Amino acid sequence: VDLFDSMADSKDSPGPAKTAVSYNTMIGVFAKAGRLQDAYSVFYAMKQCGFQPDKYSYTALIKAAVSSGDVDEGRSLLTEMESEAGIDADSHAYNTVIKGLCDRLRWFEAKELVTEMEWNGVSPDPVTYGLLMNGLLRANKPGPALTLFESACADPRTAARVQNVQIYTTAVTAASMIGDHARALGLVARMMDAGVKPNLKTFTSLMGGC
Repeated sequence: VDLFDSMADSKDSPGPAKTAVSYNTMIGVFAKAGRLQDAYSVFYAMKQCGFQPDKYSYTALIKAAVSSGDVDEGRSLLTEMESEAGIDADSHAYNTVIKGLCDRLRWFEAKELVTEMEWNGVSPDPVTYGLLMNGLLRANKPGPALTLFESACADPRTAARVQNVQIYTTAVTAASMIGDHARALGLVARMMDAGVKPNLKTFTSLMGGC
């Protein structure tokens, strides 16, 4: 931070000048620290000095907003990024907001954002499905979590995105939560048939259904 503050705001000033990269680096630093106001200060200073915020700038600021607990601000920034700045958001930016919504049990809003994500041409990835399924489990909705998993498995466009140990384990956990031990066992067999190796958490979830 001290090094950044010591840099000149323009190339006309003596000494090394701040660049778009240095501004983005500081936004990222404050984002990781959850210091939203500091991240905003650097973001606005960046624009005042003639640098156009890019995908990294907005994604880092979205992370800062969500990390500080203001998921609504994160969603607003996501909209601003695409609608006003004309920058295409990627799955990482969407997943950051989706995670914030799921962590607060705002699952229906998270699902709406996934629909918006797809409408804007961004495909949900394995992280997206994992967030949604875990969000449903936290909301005590294991049945819908399994429905989401099976729907993704049945669709050739999305089947490959749920073929990993984390998502299968979440499905096993969901089956165990509803007391369907046979289904949990069947899911473990399916994952092994698909070449996905169960881990300790998988077997712990399976035992929870016994």
